[in-house]
Amino acid sequence: MHSRLHFHILQLPWHQAKEEAMALRTEIFHREQGIALELMSDEQDPDALHFLLYLEGDKLPSGTARMLANGRIGRVAVSQPLRGQGLGEALMRYLHDIALQLDLEATHLHAQQGSLPFYERLGYRPQGEPFVEAGIPHQAMQRPVAPANAPIEFTAVQEGPRPIIKAPSPEDYQPRATRPADDPVQTDASLGSTGAIAPLKELDQVIDHIAALIAQADEQVFIYAPTLNPQLFAHPKVLDAISAAARRNPFSRVQILVSEISAMVKQHHPLLQLQQRINSLISLRCTIPAYPLDSHALVLADDCGWLELVDDNPLCLCGNFNDGPRVKQWRERIKYPWNHSVIPQDIRQMSL
Repeated sequence: MHSRLHFHILQLPWHQAKEEAMALRTEIFHREQGIALELMSDEQDPDALHFLLYLEGDKLPSGTARMLANGRIGRVAVSQPLRGQGLGEALMRYLHDIALQLDLEATHLHAQQGSLPFYERLGYRPQGEPFVEAGIPHQAMQRPVAPANAPIEFTAVQEGPRPIIKAPSPEDYQPRATRPADDPVQTDASLGSTGAIAPLKELDQVIDHIAALIAQADEQVFIYAPTLNPQLFAHPKVLDAISAAARRNPFSRVQILVSEISAMVKQHHPLLQLQQRINSLISLRCTIPAYPLDSHALVLADDCGWLELVDDNPLCLCGNFNDGPRVKQWRERIKYPWNHSVIPQDIRQMSL
């Protein structure tokens, strides 16, 4: 699990961002990737919105990006030592929020081939055929801007005339031990302390425990459900818990794996609709026959809690809210099915 980094993002005009943005671009695109120095800037920079990400206490930025008036995003870069810690995703989510404020219909970009999985996780879909740009294979990609009723939420603060967005600080981040329940569920199970729970067979108990486990996660939620049983995963308590978990902080991650999705799309499953509204925060993928996952349903929270539906007719749910070794075993089991899973074509069509 990533250590929690605190940072802020500045939106600046080119004349204020130029020196530091160019230093980052040169470090990453020129020195690392060998792109010609004269391509570090172009005639569109003066008219673009520029963004610099600073770690708390740092005087120099660790990330940069720009966005044109038509929603074209580019020059996205994070310093090499800090990659893989969620900063790139946080920066992109901020740009998506700006695009929403500007009433843009979509954002689009040219992604290097090696970055396609990163942008797909953020909801981008390929457009057209791959091409070569600056000597590197690229793919045009597009992402619809989230509707106004489902903005990507971070705490915005103001410093002078420039908008800033900050990651949760120790003052406004609530770990599970102190976080109040928005809609209390009927269970005393506590993630990280309560041990094994007795097998549950009543629908209300099953729903309450699934919602409680997800709601108490600090950063990571994984759900596997072959058909996203609507009795469970379309229930308002579970949907609210998933939505809150996805938005909790810049490092939050909700991953959903299914076996078949066409029926869910036809039925307008509420969880699919939620995923489409905040598809940069919730990843949904489909297993392939070569890498199945043998379970009726499974929910993992952070590195310590799990629930498994051992029978769905009749319902029977088992689990443990404080079982790190078992969660580790589960994560090893799901690693290959998840890594070889695909974004369902039906979801791709819904996204465009």
